[in-house]
Amino acid sequence: MLTSVLLAIGGFYAIFFAGKTYSIRQAVDAMAVSSSIYDENNKPVVQLGGANREYVKLKDIKSPELAKAFVAVEDERFREHNGVDFRGLGRAVVRNIISFGKGEGASTITMQVSRNIVLKDSEKTYSRKLSEMAVAMSLEREDSKDTILEKYLNYIELGNDVRGVKMAAKIYFGKDITEQKLKPQEIALLAGLPKAPYGYNPYVNKEEALNRRNTVLNKMAEHTPGGQIITKAEAEKAKKTSLGVNKKYLKRGQYAAYRDYVLSEIKERYSSIAGDPVKLKDFVNGGYKIKTSFNPKAQLAAERALKKDSYFKNKKGQVDKKLDSGLTLMNWRNGEVVAVGGGRNYVTGNLSRATLKVPPGSVIKPITVYAPAVKDYNFNEYTTSFGKVPMQELVSKSLNTPTVRLLNYYVTVSAAANYAEKAGIKLDKKDKRSYTALGLGDFIPGTSTLEMAQAYSALANNGNNTEAHAVVKIINRDGKVVKPDKPIAKSKQVYDPKTAYYMTRMLKKAVQPYVWLDDERPVAGKTATTIPNASWFVGYSTDYVAAVNVFKDGDTPTDLRVGDFATSIWKDVMTVAEEGKPITDFKRPPGVKEPLPPFEPWKDNEQSPRGDQDDDTHPPGRSFGGDSQPQGGGIPGQQQGYQGDQTRP
Repeated sequence: MLTSVLLAIGGFYAIFFAGKTYSIRQAVDAMAVSSSIYDENNKPVVQLGGANREYVKLKDIKSPELAKAFVAVEDERFREHNGVDFRGLGRAVVRNIISFGKGEGASTITMQVSRNIVLKDSEKTYSRKLSEMAVAMSLEREDSKDTILEKYLNYIELGNDVRGVKMAAKIYFGKDITEQKLKPQEIALLAGLPKAPYGYNPYVNKEEALNRRNTVLNKMAEHTPGGQIITKAEAEKAKKTSLGVNKKYLKRGQYAAYRDYVLSEIKERYSSIAGDPVKLKDFVNGGYKIKTSFNPKAQLAAERALKKDSYFKNKKGQVDKKLDSGLTLMNWRNGEVVAVGGGRNYVTGNLSRATLKVPPGSVIKPITVYAPAVKDYNFNEYTTSFGKVPMQELVSKSLNTPTVRLLNYYVTVSAAANYAEKAGIKLDKKDKRSYTALGLGDFIPGTSTLEMAQAYSALANNGNNTEAHAVVKIINRDGKVVKPDKPIAKSKQVYDPKTAYYMTRMLKKAVQPYVWLDDERPVAGKTATTIPNASWFVGYSTDYVAAVNVFKDGDTPTDLRVGDFATSIWKDVMTVAEEGKPITDFKRPPGVKEPLPPFEPWKDNEQSPRGDQDDDTHPPGRSFGGDSQPQGGGIPGQQQGYQGDQTRP
């Protein structure tokens, strides 16, 4: 009798609502779904926004038992009813009357979808329940059972601010259900959570969670309308296991520096969808897939290295808490940033040390002075000017006075500034005219590790330079690629291949005595110390370029061993990034001759080892580094005799 009354009431509401059509698709489109950052292997690694949910299609779930378990526990006659289980509803009404309204709710899976996705109304009233019934019956006419079940599995609340089974499996078991199967006990734990997501939270209420899981395992072993999911023996075996959850899978705040760098890039390059706070909020909750060049292992290596106290000590062996560090690791072939070191104690909201500008010191010299001298004046490692110091020694010892003379008498500040900007280093107007800025890297605010990594990529990549970036592409919820408002700039030819190769040879020799990786693969690079507060190392292999600085905020001098701190961090990160990659050396570009030592007179009847090859590698003119110098020599604006050599290889 009661069931007949409920059926009549439900039918009345269905007729009342018949003038409206309800679309799950339309409702789902309006749902907040976390946008995700994907790594270089196309795996989701970071969730954005407040809607901690990752959508999964029913057909992509590796364990079909998962959906069956939810049906068995939440709505065992799901495949039989038309959206409303009137038999179950009648039983629930009776129990509610007996318990004065404190009994069960009897909402089917379709009714829960109606309430939480379509109506978005959780108010516990009879009118809401009747509306829910009517909409559920409408949805059953419009959509298939599998469509409704798929939406349910993606919106259901499963504790720890997580919605949907895909994200829940990740934060409890560290598993991707599209790639890995779940064990019966894992399925049971998830299927038991919707009844009380926080009451059965396995991280908070372990005993309650265990009891609930075991109850669900018993249900899975029953012969329900949906069939038996596991045997009783399997259920008993599963009940003897632990919960199997681990808080490490929550990953709160992990990869924060890279995440924030990606968001800053998106705000700039995709301003139409993320350019202001309102748009950004919609974006991070818009279900976008952000494909990036992120390397999680290298990122973790960067975070570990920046937390090592041994890299941030003064001469007394004490950790200097005012020392900090920034790092950028990128693929020099295409400008893709693979890891970012935001600082020793970086958290979201902090100023990233990777993009913070710090005076670069001598690491700027190869970009503004040495490479231009090679390109425009045909210098090589054997060339001497203003005296007896060969170019290789100048680069290796980072001699300041000869470097500025080379800038003054050959390269010129205007050309140096032009090369710096083409390589990606941004300069103020005053720095574009400064010998100390362009020749010694002595300028404020300076450059960032991001800029220096991009600049050195031109030396590694046959003179070619691509704008540093992390975002490869963004895909919206419809599977369409979003076009950026500001595309990545086209690659620039900063130097010719010969210049890049000659500089790589010199930078390789400069660091050989003291910078190496465990597998002894070839590397090239440059150190710097800007007295009194910073050290740098920028170096590259045949795969990556990384820029690292260690610096102290403020004017208080610090005891930095030249390049030691930065170099150690660089080696830690590069070692991990290079794991599994073949060891290769830098290749001479086609058509480029090896540089040769200067011609010397030979004794009678002896043949020069150089043969008859034309000498096109040595410029005419002056030499640097000796006692003699052209009139007006020295650093412009400084007394002659000033060396200022604050760096060594």
